[in-house]
Amino acid sequence: MAKRLTTELCGRFMVHLRGFCTQSVVSLLTIIPICVSLLFMTVSTRVSSDEVARRLARFKAAAKDAGLRLTPQRLEIFREVASSLEHPDAETVYQAVHTRMTTVSLDTVYRTLWMLNDLGLISTLGSRRESVRFDANPERHHHYVCIRCDKARDFPNTQLDALRLPPTVRELGSVLSTHVEVRGICASCAKRAGEKTDSPFLSRPQDRKGQRHGSQQKE
Repeated sequence: MAKRLTTELCGRFMVHLRGFCTQSVVSLLTIIPICVSLLFMTVSTRVSSDEVARRLARFKAAAKDAGLRLTPQRLEIFREVASSLEHPDAETVYQAVHTRMTTVSLDTVYRTLWMLNDLGLISTLGSRRESVRFDANPERHHHYVCIRCDKARDFPNTQLDALRLPPTVRELGSVLSTHVEVRGICASCAKRAGEKTDSPFLSRPQDRKGQRHGSQQKE
């Protein structure tokens, strides 16, 4: 009698254990895709490897034409800017490169970034008197800038590309480049604050000084 009761209890336990294991497997199969999606969201601030390779090839060709030596420091500094969607400033570039190449100095980063700017390989956001951010996207584009978290993102628009400047602008001086900068509160900041991104009555902090960036335009 005792043996039969023990066998019955063990059988019930195994049934429950199989059910638990099945539920656990189903839960894992549900969670894994979510984790993978979150992983891709985390790395989405980096440029694709194919595009980085294309930008590096363009840099090497431009350096060769200009007679510039392709030092390891210059390659790593350009690679960092070319790989980022964040439009990093010189300090951010220095910190990232320094973790991989401890011999690089902040002065080298600054000089290299301005050299790349002079070559037309990168462009800038912000005044030279302020914290300048660098952009390695060579395609014609414009910017969306969040006034809260300072996030800057590129977006293309052919209608804005065709925007013509009024003659009064030419009277002020020469025009080296033009672009449209859209300023607002990004979806992430609005979500954290429980606001709508299209609301015209969003609270905003004190305005930062305007940034300037452009894609090349012939006069």
